[in-house]
Amino acid sequence: MSQKEFMDQYVLENSWPENPLLMKHRNEYNQMLKFLSLQNRRLFCFKASHLTYQKIRKMYGYGHNRTQKYLNMEQDKTDSRFTAELAIIHRVPNLWLEHHEVEDEWSTYHFHSIGKSPQSIEELLQLIATIKESDEWIQGFILRARYSGFIFLRLEAQRGNILIEVNNKNARPTDIYWLLSNLKQYNYEVGEIATVIPSQDNLAIVCKKNHIPFCLPIGFNSIKSCTKLGT
Repeated sequence: MSQKEFMDQYVLENSWPENPLLMKHRNEYNQMLKFLSLQNRRLFCFKASHLTYQKIRKMYGYGHNRTQKYLNMEQDKTDSRFTAELAIIHRVPNLWLEHHEVEDEWSTYHFHSIGKSPQSIEELLQLIATIKESDEWIQGFILRARYSGFIFLRLEAQRGNILIEVNNKNARPTDIYWLLSNLKQYNYEVGEIATVIPSQDNLAIVCKKNHIPFCLPIGFNSIKSCTKLGT
């Protein structure tokens, strides 16, 4: 079918119900997103993430018009902060939301565009402690690491619990163990999450603060052996 037929039938009418199955086949998912035009890629990622105008306004404060202009390619210039926040939600490099022709290169540069300074482990723990069961949000977080540079985190609050994803292309094992040692007060599970880039798996930590089931993302695989951490 044509790209238009695909978008009309599977994305707009049905919000792409097959997407979870497709994401389990990363190479096919990668090729499909590359095939789509930039506008359709933006719309596909938006729908596949189950986002709405209301959710975007609640999480980031952007109004309906701002999101609509982004999806309809009507903005005069690229809003780096807006695309950076959506790239973090979608688990794609920000350039995949800004250019039609893209490469299989993972990036964390866009974390610097979300307007937040690097923060300490104490500030991260305070944020986790204040999450309520009514909270539902996703945000980027730049953590000042103990042993090296920064750790770029994707945080997803879900009914009082949180999913912490390490987005670094090559995270140092010492920094990962240091992060985990600061989360030992929680009942956590460690795993990996596949991204659209075939060579990039993000280390993921599910921190449970209550007994409410956590809806794990597609592509999450538990890590049973600690020898894989930080690789």
